[in-house]
Amino acid sequence: MVFSRQQVVLPGGEAYWTVLDGAFEVAELFDGFLRWLRLVNGRAESTTRQYASALAEWANWLASVGEREDLVRWAERLGAFRFHLMTSPVSRPGSGCGRVRSPERVDAVLAAIRSFYRYAVARCLVAGSVNDLLYEVVEAGGPRVAWMEDPPARIARPLHRGRGAAQSEVSYVSLGEFEAMLAAPGSLRDKLLICLLGLGGIRVEEAVTLRRGQMHLMESSRELGCPVPGPHLHVRGKGNRMRWVPANPYLVAVYGAHMVERCAIAAADRSDFVLVNLWGGEIGAAMTTGRARRVVAALARRAHIARHVTPHQFRHGLATQLVERGRPLDEVQRILGHAHYETTRRYVTTTPARLREAIESVPLPGVVR
Repeated sequence: MVFSRQQVVLPGGEAYWTVLDGAFEVAELFDGFLRWLRLVNGRAESTTRQYASALAEWANWLASVGEREDLVRWAERLGAFRFHLMTSPVSRPGSGCGRVRSPERVDAVLAAIRSFYRYAVARCLVAGSVNDLLYEVVEAGGPRVAWMEDPPARIARPLHRGRGAAQSEVSYVSLGEFEAMLAAPGSLRDKLLICLLGLGGIRVEEAVTLRRGQMHLMESSRELGCPVPGPHLHVRGKGNRMRWVPANPYLVAVYGAHMVERCAIAAADRSDFVLVNLWGGEIGAAMTTGRARRVVAALARRAHIARHVTPHQFRHGLATQLVERGRPLDEVQRILGHAHYETTRRYVTTTPARLREAIESVPLPGVVR
């Protein structure tokens, strides 16, 4: 491989991931985007790590087929790159080595490339007409949504996606799986993590950066200068946008029990972060996203869930549960912190049970004489 990802730690302590070329020099074309993503757009370090991996993978393929630095030509070859991703086994060392990438992984790589192109177009590094090679514009379908003041007449849909016509693997945590993971052996801190994910619907990056001052769990927070009624969390999301999320009573109870648990550990008790190391490594240091993913995977194994479970699947699960209980999409959108309605629609999974219920709701025809 010629291109690789590399972590960059800035003098102020903030870190992001970039792409290095074969001479171990920073690939300036990608570095500007990744640095902007972290420092200006406010995305998590882990996001730049994933994007740097995707861009390095793309750059290596472009080099292997002899493409020079031409952003328009690269966009023209994106369909061929998608085919490569879907049919060629992973060659780099790791757990997936030798296996073909999942449709979800292919989608993630292509999404990172589209994000890079949006950045490049905005900074006039390439003409805006390149979008015609990345997106198709379709008429918005379905009835008008009452709460949307100005629904879009047209929607830009990615041309290249990893998922085929067949339904992909379950990508959400069901209520039964969530309950099984809560019942599985594990610390209260680990149970609090999945409650934040599954009952609050927050992203894993948002969970590990939560501070105790953002947990307003009393019936009234007016003494703290907060007008929001009832127990809630203040969450810093993408682009450093703040939102508040109502706190489920069960989450409040688990949080209180966990605080009692960690008070016995002086270094942990001094930390302002909600989720911290209680054993191993630096006691009291904030939990990393990598550690959070391992905790989720471990709880899933202990709950005897055969498939791989990720933190993000809890957001899909909460969105699906809310819709199944008749909550409108505007509520789901605001809880999840989505800027766009179309994003929320993609999070809602139509379960087999809902499909069966829809069919069985049709009245039986009269008896034909």
